[in-house]
Order: sequence, then structure tokens, then C-alpha cells
Amino acid sequence: MKSFKSLAYAAMGLFVAMQSSLALAINDMPGGPARYQLNLTPAVTKVAEEVAWLHWMMLILCTVIFVAVFGVMFYSIYKHRRSLGHKEYNCRNHLDSGTSVNCDWYGIASYKDCCGYERHNEC
Repeated sequence: MKSFKSLAYAAMGLFVAMQSSLALAINDMPGGPARYQLNLTPAVTKVAEEVAWLHWMMLILCTVIFVAVFGVMFYSIYKHRRSLGHKEYNCRNHLDSGTSVNCDWYGIASYKDCCGYERHNEC
């Protein structure tokens, strides 16, 4: 049984090696994507140039937003960690301070209770 498993693994490895060698033999397709191409195909028309520009602009914009959001998140996690003496936020102690935000919270919560929405948090 053990020799059958090792034979099966060897056959599977040989099959994968043959398939990967076939994949390496593929060249560029005429009119199609280039080998190891990671970007859009080169633009030929004016519309394609505008689409490529829009693609790069959106990619850069999304990257900037991603870096900003994760930067603020990791900064907040680093600065407010428990080892520096920060206590966890207990919302039960802060809901009765009488501010307008609390009134809004009570109003939204009671509206949801009246309209049949279930509250899933305990705060």
C-alpha cells in the first residue's frame, strides 16, 4: 500500500512537470496577450488610450485610498493599544452623559424597535 502511494505521487509529480513544461513552450499569440503580460494591451485607437488612462487613474486612486485607510487604521491600533494604558470603550458608561449624540442614538434605536428591526448589539 505504501509503495502504491509513493508510485501515485511520483506519477502525479511527473504529470505536473510535463504540464508546466508545455506551458513554458507557449509564445505570444498574434492579436492576443503577450507572454507574461500584466497590463492592458497597447492602445491602438483614441478610445483605447482613454480607457488605459482611466484604468491607471482609477488604480492610483484606489491605491491611495487603500494606503490612507490602512495607514489610519494601523496608526490607531498602534497608538491606542492596551499596553500603553488605554482602557477599552464601554458604551454603557457613556450613553447617559446627556449629549445630543446620545439623544440621536436613542431616537434611532427606538425607531428601529418600533419598526420591527432587531437590535443585535448590547450597547
